[in-house]
Amino acid sequence: MNILPNAPLPDHLLVLGGRCLLRFEDIILIEGQGNYTLFRRSDATEVLTSKSLSWYQGRLPDYLIRAHKSYFVNLAFVVAFEKKTIRLSDGKCIEVSRRRRRAVRKLVKTQLNPLSYL
Repeated sequence: MNILPNAPLPDHLLVLGGRCLLRFEDIILIEGQGNYTLFRRSDATEVLTSKSLSWYQGRLPDYLIRAHKSYFVNLAFVVAFEKKTIRLSDGKCIEVSRRRRRAVRKLVKTQLNPLSYL
């Protein structure tokens, strides 16, 4: 991405040839499906694009964290961290990879109140 050092990061992605604007704050989950990527939004809609998850990786803000090889989750929508999984506000549970578990647990712990951390 060609961004000047002091330039603010964009708050959205344009996908599907510019026909769909995805605001980062509305994304609950980003799921890689081979050479495709599925975006789940807070309004319960989904957008499937023909780019891989790794293509989006450098274009996402810090609060969209990689929890697994196939998933990015928005910290704002994390309800609880339970042993090996993250529970999201839409009810979906995402497995956290063993390699990323410690870092993800630390990030989630700073975002959640202590009662949600199991």
